[in-house]
Amino acid sequence: MRYCLNRLKIPNVLRMAFGGYGYSKIKRDKVQIQARPSCSPFLMKARSILRVNATAPQIQLIYALNPVILGWTNYHRHIVATRMFRKVDYVLWHCLWRWAKRRHSNKSAGWRLKRYWHSISGRSWRFAAETGKRKPDGGKDWLPLVCANQTMIRRHLKIGSNANPYDSEWRSYFAARGTAKRIGATGPDYRLS
Repeated sequence: MRYCLNRLKIPNVLRMAFGGYGYSKIKRDKVQIQARPSCSPFLMKARSILRVNATAPQIQLIYALNPVILGWTNYHRHIVATRMFRKVDYVLWHCLWRWAKRRHSNKSAGWRLKRYWHSISGRSWRFAAETGKRKPDGGKDWLPLVCANQTMIRRHLKIGSNANPYDSEWRSYFAARGTAKRIGATGPDYRLS
């Protein structure tokens, strides 16, 4: 077989999958993206939690799902996973809709929406349960289900090539690095317990 080098075009994109991640090299930039198979076990686990809690109260279901969603999103937040987070929220919404439909098969869709989905913090259609407590202003206190697509994507800060944690002249560098990590780590309080 002969190749005509004039007609042969080698794309400037290199893609491979390894360890649940996909790696793409587009021109000179290397981008780490999430491979599709890593999402499936997570969604299977979420569906099994929904199956086990088919007759459980809504607040118990949220307490069971929140740590799983938070753990998975925090594990994958350092890569290009925004599209996958959106897909996970989409699939979870439909699973929760089927859960509500199974519980109240004789009720209308509008009734189910008002019962299980609420407008919280300017965002409508949040799957949330009332905790039974009141806020200081007298409003209801809600426990929402964590949204995967609200997770901030944070890249790893690379350590300078000359930086040495045991050298005293680099102490200020590592102190600033630790402060930047702590500031970026603070986020909304999801009240898991």
